[in-house]
Amino acid sequence: MQGARQVGKTYLTEQFANREYSDFVYLNFEQNTDIHDLFNQGLNSDFILENISLYLGKKISKDNFKR
Repeated sequence: MQGARQVGKTYLTEQFANREYSDFVYLNFEQNTDIHDLFNQGLNSDFILENISLYLGKKISKDNFKR
């Protein structure tokens, strides 16, 4: 997310994720540029989630919604 500094963008995003999903991960693309490589082979959501799971060492499923 881009925008003015120190206005609560990350805070609001994390609050929303905590309220709406059973689990979430926070990836900072500016601080960790290695993450960019997870998206280099296309935008297939299953492939991206599998790569993020491997990167974090944590199983991520798109089926874990609280709703």
